[in-house]
Amino acid sequence: MARAHILFDKTEIVAMYRQGNKLAVVNLKFSDIQRIQFDHFEERALLRKVESEKISITTSKAAAPIVYTRLKEAAHWDRYKTGLAKFARDNTITFVSNL
Repeated sequence: MARAHILFDKTEIVAMYRQGNKLAVVNLKFSDIQRIQFDHFEERALLRKVESEKISITTSKAAAPIVYTRLKEAAHWDRYKTGLAKFARDNTITFVSNL
């Protein structure tokens, strides 16, 4: 079974993501997160592009947004979406869903 790359607490998120060839781990307090956004996305699967979704987390601790895509995180995707939406609502973080 695939490991979850986003772990939730009431006021904190632990995010694991690819940064070059390494796996970076960052603890994000609710005050560090500026925006959580869900978007449609075209992702490459084998030799063609398929419709997908992506999650972008904009934070003051990283220069670029932290991005997760549906094909790479399929095992935990629905839990990520519901958990991040609830986290943003509970901690008054800007939340945008373009789905």
